[in-house]
Amino acid sequence: MSLRVYLVGLYFHLVSGLEECQVDSDCFSPDVYCLDGYCDGHCIPCKNFLRQPPYSGGCAKNKEDCGSCVPGAAPEEHVGFQHAFRCEMIHESVPVDSGMIPQWLAWTAIGLASVLFVWVVFRCIRRIRRIRRTKKSNIDRVMLQQMLP
Repeated sequence: MSLRVYLVGLYFHLVSGLEECQVDSDCFSPDVYCLDGYCDGHCIPCKNFLRQPPYSGGCAKNKEDCGSCVPGAAPEEHVGFQHAFRCEMIHESVPVDSGMIPQWLAWTAIGLASVLFVWVVFRCIRRIRRIRRTKKSNIDRVMLQQMLP
C-alpha cells in the first residue's frame, strides 16, 4: 500500500513538473526560486524593465529586489510625478556623429562639381571652334593668295 502511495505521489510530482525544495539553491533553474516547498517561484526579469539585477545577486522575488535603472535610463514618471517600477531610456537631443558628411554638404559638392563640369565642357567646345575657325581662315587666306597674282 505505501508503495502505491509513493508511486501516486511520484506520478503527481512528475506530472506537475515541480521539484521539492527547502532553499532556493535546491531549484536547478536560475530563474526559479523555492516557494512553499516547491520550485514554483518565478524570478522577476529585471532587465525587461531596464533595471539592474538584484544587488545581492541571484533572483528578484519581487519588484523591490531589482536594482536601480540601467545606465542611460530613468524611472518612468506617471501622473502626479510618481515613479514607476519600469525605467525608460533617456533620449538626449545631442545628434550622434555617425562619421558621415551632412546631406547639405554632399548636395553642395555635387552642385559645384556639376557647374565646374559644364564650364570645362563649354571652354573645350569654344576652344575647338576657335581652332577650326583659325584653320578655316588660314586655308581661305592661302587659297586667296594663290588666286591673286
